[in-house]
Amino acid sequence: APLAANIVHRHRSPGSAIGLLAFGMLLFVVYEILVDLPTALSVDPGVVITPDIAFGLRFFAFLLVVVGAMLGLSAVRDRR
Repeated sequence: APLAANIVHRHRSPGSAIGLLAFGMLLFVVYEILVDLPTALSVDPGVVITPDIAFGLRFFAFLLVVVGAMLGLSAVRDRR
């Protein structure tokens, strides 16, 4: 006997993309607080951040924001 296939129509949720974007923004804010703000205010931050760690914070913040935005926009586009 032939089986009937159930067709399920699902939309992607932008929730995971929002999480990636928020985590990227959080990394950027941490970078600003630990690296740029003490330099601009001529204050000793109390925490030594090497240039490699500073670059990593900035790079991964940018990467997560870009990927989160692309996934979120793609999910919103597919909701129509």
